[in-house]
Amino acid sequence: MADLPDAAKAYLAKLEELVNCPAVLVSIGPRRDQTIQVSNPFA
Repeated sequence: MADLPDAAKAYLAKLEELVNCPAVLVSIGPRRDQTIQVSNPFA
């Protein structure tokens, strides 16, 4: 997550604000290894 560009982080923050729900996963490509777990949904 830290390696994402600032614009991508801002976009994600705005989406979270608009839908009033925290992001758990962010996909940056079609493969499984291109998915970032932002937070643990079970914590």
